[in-house]
Amino acid sequence: MTRPVHLLCHPAPDWHIRGGANFRSKTRAATNPRKAMHEWIALADAITAQGAPVAVLSPPEGEALTGMMYAANFGRYFPATGRFLVSRMHVAHRRSEAPHVVRFVQEVLGLEAAQAPVVWEGQADVADLPGDRHVLTYGVRTVQEACELVRAQLGPEAKTLELQLREPYFHGDTCLSALETPDGRTLLLVYPGALVDATEADLAAFGGKEVEILP
Repeated sequence: MTRPVHLLCHPAPDWHIRGGANFRSKTRAATNPRKAMHEWIALADAITAQGAPVAVLSPPEGEALTGMMYAANFGRYFPATGRFLVSRMHVAHRRSEAPHVVRFVQEVLGLEAAQAPVVWEGQADVADLPGDRHVLTYGVRTVQEACELVRAQLGPEAKTLELQLREPYFHGDTCLSALETPDGRTLLLVYPGALVDATEADLAAFGGKEVEILP
């Protein structure tokens, strides 16, 4: 794999929120499969419009794996090792996704794939910054042991910062977001209330002059 591929899974015709395991879905409105598909298509179109390739994993028929649409949880491809590390989900209703992801990555993308041996919920708990720096989050679903696992996949030159999250911020991407501006700057949006013992100063020191912290 020479270019990043965005792995997506479209909603099934009867898609609905099944588990409702996070604070956003617990207070949800009624789900609409048709609207969900339109939103998914808009997202896929936006990604391809930027010149990024998309690989689409269809939800398996006959299985109520409605969480597969949240593809940031599938895992992550690591160029340093040429390996796709597949997530091990915390919530029970999503644990049956892994074999489908492993098979797709191996047979369609042609990559080595294996499931994480500990609970790790994928790209949602990894934020990439310039200079081969990576923020690894854990504490609500992903376990701290997963940080060492991910660090080993990033390669010997990678720099990492571990951040513990508190409820209800179940993934790093619920409270951290790294954005690249047209003029080449990197902005790291952060909600400090989600972090257990780290501060904006810690993030600024880790990111260096290349990263601007925006609370």
